[in-house]
Order: sequence, then C-alpha cells, then structure tokens
Amino acid sequence: MLLPFTTAAWAGFVDATPPAMSLEGWDKQSGASWLDLDLDGDWDVVLDGREDAGPRLLVQGPGFTFTDVTSSKAPEFERLTDTRGLYVADLTNDGFPEVIHVAGGSFGVYVNGGPPDFRLQRVYYTEPTDYDSNGYEGAVVFDADGDGWLDVLLTEAATGNWLLRNLANGSGGFTKTLQSQLVTSATNSDFAGGADWDGDGDVDVVIRGSGLGPDAFLRTTNGWSALALDLDASNDEKGTVSFCDGDADGRLELVWSTPDSLLTYRWTGAQWTGRTVSRLQYDTNGSVCADLDNDGHPDQLVAGSYFEMGYLSGLTGAWVDLGLGYADAISASPGDIDGDGDVDVLMTDFAGDRLLINQLNDPRWLEVRLLANVGTCRAPVLRDDIGGNVRLYDASGNVGVSPLVQLSGGEGRGQTGFPVLHLGGVDPALDHRLQVDLMVDGRSPFQLELPAGPPRLIVIRSDDPDGDGIPSDVEAQLPLDPDGDGLLTPYDADSDGDGIPDAVERGGAPCDPPVDTDGDQLPDLVDTDSDDDGLPDAVDAAPTDEDADDDGLLDGVDPDPGDADADDDGLSDGEEVALGTDPLLPDTDGGGRTDGEEVNVDHTDPTDPDDDVRENPVHTGLQHTGLEEVDRDGDGLTDDVEAVLGTDPDDPDTDGDGVLDGADPDPLDGGGGDAGLPPEVAPGFGLGCATAPVGSTWLGLALLALRRRRR
Repeated sequence: MLLPFTTAAWAGFVDATPPAMSLEGWDKQSGASWLDLDLDGDWDVVLDGREDAGPRLLVQGPGFTFTDVTSSKAPEFERLTDTRGLYVADLTNDGFPEVIHVAGGSFGVYVNGGPPDFRLQRVYYTEPTDYDSNGYEGAVVFDADGDGWLDVLLTEAATGNWLLRNLANGSGGFTKTLQSQLVTSATNSDFAGGADWDGDGDVDVVIRGSGLGPDAFLRTTNGWSALALDLDASNDEKGTVSFCDGDADGRLELVWSTPDSLLTYRWTGAQWTGRTVSRLQYDTNGSVCADLDNDGHPDQLVAGSYFEMGYLSGLTGAWVDLGLGYADAISASPGDIDGDGDVDVLMTDFAGDRLLINQLNDPRWLEVRLLANVGTCRAPVLRDDIGGNVRLYDASGNVGVSPLVQLSGGEGRGQTGFPVLHLGGVDPALDHRLQVDLMVDGRSPFQLELPAGPPRLIVIRSDDPDGDGIPSDVEAQLPLDPDGDGLLTPYDADSDGDGIPDAVERGGAPCDPPVDTDGDQLPDLVDTDSDDDGLPDAVDAAPTDEDADDDGLLDGVDPDPGDADADDDGLSDGEEVALGTDPLLPDTDGGGRTDGEEVNVDHTDPTDPDDDVRENPVHTGLQHTGLEEVDRDGDGLTDDVEAVLGTDPDDPDTDGDGVLDGADPDPLDGGGGDAGLPPEVAPGFGLGCATAPVGSTWLGLALLALRRRRR
C-alpha cells in the first residue's frame, strides 16, 4: 500500500543539541540509549561517535545541560571502535544500569560501580569466532531462563547466534553458548529486536539475515521455535527491527525497514503474515515507534539517509517532514527526556547527533515505569522490567483505549528502549484501568484502577503493583476480590472498597504482616468492619477503635460514637443504655430533672416519674423517704409519700375529684379538680404517666453491645 507523501513541518520540536553531543558519525554508526547513571532522576545518554572515537557517556546536569564524562567515568570507551550497538540494562541486579557495547570485533559489558563515582568498568569481553566474516552485529537483552537475571542474545554474522547466560552472581559475567536453535538466514545475522508479541510472558526475537531461512523465533518452554518469516536483509542493508501496536488493537506488529520502505507484519497467533509497504522518497536507515503528537495513535519515527527526519502519522497514514534541516539520519531514540509528557528524540546522524525537544505541551498523556524488585521487601533492589508492557482500558476494564507499549531490550539500530513508557490520547477527565504485564514475575496480566486526574507518571513495582506497601505475595493469600470490583487484592489499592486506601489500613511497617484489629483473621484491608463494632469502616470515623468515645458502647450501637454523652445529661451513653434511659434525651421521664441529676444527686430512678417527688412542682419540698418504693393504687405517688400527704394508698383519687392523687395539686380537696394544673403535671404527663421507659430499646442494644465487647 502506497502512502501519500507530504511536506508538512512538525512545529513541535526545537533543536537543543548540546555541544558535547554534536560529533560527526560514520556510515555504520549505531547505538544511542538513555540511562540514569547515578539514579538522580535525570536522564543521561550513551551514544556512538566517529568510527575511530568510540562511544561517549554524557551526564545531564542542571538546566538541561550535558557534560561528556567519558574520560572520568568510562575511560575504556575511548579505546573502542567499530560500534554496532549500545544497550543499557541492570545486569548485576544491584539497581544501577550497566552498558553493553557491541562492535564488529568485540562484545563487552561495562559494570556500574555505583556510588560515589558511578564509574563504568569492563568485566566481560569476548571476540567473534571469525571477525573477517563481519563479526558481531546486534543484541537483545532479556531474561532467557526466567531466573530474574538478564541475559543477552548476541548475533554474529559468521557463525550464528550466541546466548550469553548471566552468571547470576552480580559479577556481570556470562557463559557463552552457541544457540543452535536460532539459525537465521544462511550465516549473516545482523541487527535484532525483541518483544513478547504472542503475550505468553517470554520475549521472542526477530533477527535480520540474508539468504533462505527463518528470521523470527518464538521463545517456548523447550527453547526456540522458528517461524516461517524470511525477509532476506543483506549485510549492506543496515536497517532496523522494531515493534509497534500501530492500530491500537493490543497486539504488536513487526516493523522491518529496508533502504526504500517500511514493511509491516501482523501476528495471527501462529505466524507473521501480510505486508504493508510504506514507500518513502529516499533511503531508510531505521524506524522506531512513538506517539509524537499525543493523539493516541502510534507514529513511525523514521530516520533516512539523505533525508530529513520524519514520521508516519498513525492517524493520517501520511509521511510528515519534521522540517529540521538535517540530512543523513541514521537512527532515532524517542523518549520523554525532559519529563514534560511530550516525546523527545535523540537523532544520530552522519553530520552530527541532534537532541530534539518536543514543545507540544499537550496534556493528553500518561507515563508508566515498570520496576522489577530483584531484592527483598526490606532490602529492595529495583531495575527496569525489560519486556514488560502496559495498555490503557476504559473504566470498565473491557475496552482498550490505547495501543500496547512495551519496554524493549533491543530495537531500532543497536539500542534499548526508553525506560519510561508513554501513552498519548488519554482523557484526564475520565477514569481508566491500566493493564500491566510484568515480565519478571511470570504472572498473568492484571489491571489497576486509575482515577481521573492530571497527566502523571505512574511507577509500578513488581513486588507491590498497587503501591499500598503490602507485598503482593502477602496479598495473594487474602480474599482475592472482597469488594467484587473485578480488581484482585494484590492489584487493588482499596481491596475492600471501604474508601480507606490499603496503604492506610495496612498498619505497621510496609514489610510487616498487615494489621488485623479485631482478630478475626481478616486483615483490615479486606475487612469492611475492621474493629467489629457494627459500624462499617466506610462511615466509621475511627475504624480501628470499637468505642471511639470511650462511653462503653460499640460505635455501631452508639447514637453518637463521637460524643460520650450525646445528650449532655451527665450520664455516658453506655450508662444510659445500661439504666434504660434514652441517651439522646436528657430527661427521660420528663419530670424536670436530668437523668444525671436523678442518678448522681437525687438517687432516684430516671425512668420512673413516681420515684422523683422533687421534680413535681406540686410536691416541692417533700423528701424521698428511702422506704420501699411501692405504688399500690398506681396513682403516681408511692405509698410512703401518700403516708406523708395523708392520701389513701389504696385509692388512686382520694378526694374523688377525677384527678389522680399524683397529679392533683390538692389530693385531699375534692373541689380542686384539675383546674390550673400546669401542662407538665396534667393527666397523661409527668408523674401521672405510667409508660414503658423510652430507653427500653437501647437496653436491648446495650446487652448486644456488651456481649460483643472484648475489653
């Protein structure tokens, strides 16, 4: 399929090339990889120079400046020539990145010594069996045997291909084995690329080669399986191998460059098939995939001989000239170098390398860094999870809204991918889910919840994917989806859906077992009622304190769990429930004295108006006799009070005026009637009302609460 050629300038880039970077290249120049040499958060770079100069190490300083520190931090680079590839990976599992140098006549590993100098020193070196037949060409870094240490597949033009197995002792050394299962087209292996294109958790490889024979190999449990893909790239065609989810369907396509075209192949589940030829105007040296304009459509960033840098837009399918005025581009290394959310580009060029800073300033982006913990919980050692990938889904987790992007250990023209994965076309106003497939742990892909918010960088660790401070191995032993939201506990930042992050509910130190407040064998992060007080954590102001106000009531049965005396009557809520009074009513029996005054001062029954003569204004001045409190006639006056008044304890209306003695202002005067009685002592109110205590319901709850308490 021929794609239209346009000359629209890409106005988003400015040339910010530092003087230390702008040396002229040579015809087989390759390799330019980003690394954070000293883990200071700024991206440094290792790149190739002229044929007789060797690689250079440039460290980023304040104000986006770069200083060439090759002579002090990588002096052995100055003796290297004939560079074919520069790769970056933590081969020693100490958290510091190493540099791999591939030349026609040698392969070397330069180990990062760490603080204070972060000096690179060669610890492993090997020469090809027959350099006269073109020697080494390319490499792919990946964990070939699943032991957590990164290995290297090294391509050799003369003999075949070598698998360098990491000694797994932190030395940076390897055992070198000819990989007979990786026999490419004839004897001329060239640049290579690696990706897990079939999604089985193993990195597969494509190797450029000439002549008849396979060029693509699937990694299987039994080694490698050759595929029917033969592209016949001669030694003179120094193109690239890269992978890109160009149609955003969640599957990587193979992109193979030739001098005059890009070839795109789709994976059917069994083989690579189909070819789309995007014919360019001039020679094509290399191509890599990146979303340059943050529209969510991956672009092919193409470097061409005798051609200015350009890209193929995933949206329009048109070639767009970057309009930067540089010719003879060799390769491109895209990445957000300045951390502003736009993809920048390091371009290697015959005429001199260029650093192109993207000025797009488009907020539709999300960046992800995948880190493998190759240490322990209490002593973590983090390295980039080469081979891991991510893809963005909608809030339901069912519809993919972005392409799949993968952290590469070998792509383009002798380089590794940028350590931070970039996604464009992200709507910051919407919730999303991020699907993650980590390479280091071999687990199935999982999803993480991403609430709406501004563009940001998300760091995902293999040992704690949801970032709650609890090791995923511990969370995997808990109920796996207690809130039923489809997110498993190791990948759910709020596993029980109570609105309290697991990072808060875990309690204690990050590596300690999560706290189980109520001792029910369910840690708080998967327990919706952590303190077992009957009040869900989602509405519990003190979810780890069963009696937050210390009033003797569980919060779940406390009318006001934040106030020990909800009605301010002088009795705690717990005391009121035990006594049968209403904890929300200061004068339960309505007699004019608070419940607290009756209990603590009067020593009367706050639920029985007949027991408090002093709170009835009719009987002001009468003292409680302390005799047995019996009211035989049920008139509201106890028998001992009637003895003092002279009324008949067996006649509820001694004077026969129709008013009970307990409510009659003059119970011995039959003519008094109920005229003039104040409302608080009228029939049916106050002392004359023989009703069940308002707090009787609370009494039942109190008994339940007291049974459940653990104190």
